[in-house]
Amino acid sequence: MRMRGTHTSESTLLASEELYRAVTDALDEGIVLYAADGTISGCNASACRILGRSEAEILGRSAYDPGWRAVCPDGSVVATESHPAAITLATGQPCVHLVLGIDRPDGERVWVSLSSRPLRRGDETEPYAVVVSFSDITPRQRFEEEQLRLQEAIRKSASEWRLTFDAITHPVMLLELDGKIIRLNEAARDLAGLTYEEVLHRPEALLWRSEPWQAITTLLTQVEATWETAASQARDDQGRAWDVSLSPVTSPDGQRGVVVVARDITDLVRLQESLRRSETMSAMGALVAGVAHEVRNPLFGISATLDAFASRFEGRAEYRPYVDVLQGEVARLGELMQQLLDYGKPFRLVLAPETPLDVMRAALAACQPLADRAQVELAEEIAPDLPSLPMDRNRILQVFQNLLENAIQHAPPGSRVVFRAAPASLGEREAISFSVEDAGPGFRPEDLPHLCQPFFTRRPGGTGLGLSIVQRIVEHHEGQIVAANRPEGGAVVAVLLPLAAQSLPKWERVV
Repeated sequence: MRMRGTHTSESTLLASEELYRAVTDALDEGIVLYAADGTISGCNASACRILGRSEAEILGRSAYDPGWRAVCPDGSVVATESHPAAITLATGQPCVHLVLGIDRPDGERVWVSLSSRPLRRGDETEPYAVVVSFSDITPRQRFEEEQLRLQEAIRKSASEWRLTFDAITHPVMLLELDGKIIRLNEAARDLAGLTYEEVLHRPEALLWRSEPWQAITTLLTQVEATWETAASQARDDQGRAWDVSLSPVTSPDGQRGVVVVARDITDLVRLQESLRRSETMSAMGALVAGVAHEVRNPLFGISATLDAFASRFEGRAEYRPYVDVLQGEVARLGELMQQLLDYGKPFRLVLAPETPLDVMRAALAACQPLADRAQVELAEEIAPDLPSLPMDRNRILQVFQNLLENAIQHAPPGSRVVFRAAPASLGEREAISFSVEDAGPGFRPEDLPHLCQPFFTRRPGGTGLGLSIVQRIVEHHEGQIVAANRPEGGAVVAVLLPLAAQSLPKWERVV
């Protein structure tokens, strides 16, 4: 009976173990049992399949075995003492839902979601074992890695697109049809004077009331109606010229919008205006020079006759008023003829390095008598250490005197005319700005574009050639003349002269 009972117990135990084995082998999860000494005492079929090893290769291995390489998702290698089974054996605390990568013998890396839990046998004083269960999440992990890779590629592409977009020197914007801003590059943000967050999805028309924004608003209506590219030119309140173009676009998902490009064409417009002005001045100069030359001869005869008449009838007081008037008008005609000749004939530029302070003070000294008669104070404000620059001294002196005389004539008695010089820039070149400011009535806004046109003047008795000659001299020095009204009242005319001439191979040129 005893032998039969023992055999029955053994059979029951064997059947129980087989059932346990069958159940664990049927699980999709891999199960590994670590003994109290850290060695593997059991595993199921899924563990062998996932790890790519036979049961014989797994049993007897240690949790501290450095041959079992595991890595974290960030790529760092898990130290042997940091293995979840080793931690649970050492602390008795479970480690749940850890993601680890395990290198199989065939070179493939399998990703598992792993948990380790202590397993008690008998009473609390007995050493415990550890059950490690893990699921193969390699497809999910690879999908997540691919998603991360795609997201990084998208982020990189967006960053490259943004850098390229911001590298465009022209303001560029993408608008919805209702005028709301979707995107704008750095040049557009600088022009607007607002940050990206301040303008995003806000109507462009509500943000700015000046050019070129008003031109954009007008063209947007036209593009929406015709769904064709539209363009126009505009000039802002700073005198800059803009070429604005709007092009309709449709996104792959059918969203419609408008791409706006605003190009600053100020330099191009100025060049075109300068070429047209040069052509006009050349043709007009030849004409007026010929007329002035022909008029000068009879005018000289009239002047000589008038002087002889005045000398002969010097004692006749009744003739004196008439003689004075005639001599004054003849002198004015002579001055006009001289200006016409200066305007029409080619002149020679003799360039040499000149100190700005010396030329400015020479012009101030020449205009001091006129200032004294007009009861106007002349003042100078010159930045220290201004470098020399190439100029024809006599011609530039003529420019400075003309600007000072015009300012004195328009300045009220008791006011100041200030002659300033300071470093400046002319395009990409270093320059010096010479400006003359007065406290007079200033320029009429509608007159500003015409100030340097020949024969344009608002001053009674003026010829309208002074600023034309000034502009010609300045442009032949590769400089620029700018006129404006001062915010506090009065006018300011600035002459910008470059520190180095680009197109002058020698210090002398005939114009």
